[in-house]
Amino acid sequence: MKSKAKVIFIIALIVIFISPVLKLLDLNISNLNLLIITSIGINLLAVTVFNFLKNKDGINKDELTRKIADRSAAYSWVITFFIIFIIYWLNYLEIVNFTINSVLIIIYFFMILSVLIFQNIFLKKGDF
Repeated sequence: MKSKAKVIFIIALIVIFISPVLKLLDLNISNLNLLIITSIGINLLAVTVFNFLKNKDGINKDELTRKIADRSAAYSWVITFFIIFIIYWLNYLEIVNFTINSVLIIIYFFMILSVLIFQNIFLKKGDF
């Protein structure tokens, strides 16, 4: 395990164990905040372990993969602006009433999915 991965792994374990310690100290912290702290630690741990298992030899970066990542991120941003535009008009015309939470969730997941979809399309397409 590389030193950066080790540090992140240790930080994740510390964050996971902060929540029970805070609960035992009875510092009047809400259960929701403790759950959020634990969730952050578990997600950080899962991402670190996944990246370590996936990229044992290190991340493969060359000109093509950087170009694909940059282009897919740019396409994702453009499509996301259209989604925001559509959400705005749906809400303005009162076709659908969105809360701020629902808008943020839609945008967040759409951006992640669109970047992954564009990366897969461009990887299959090859050199462009």
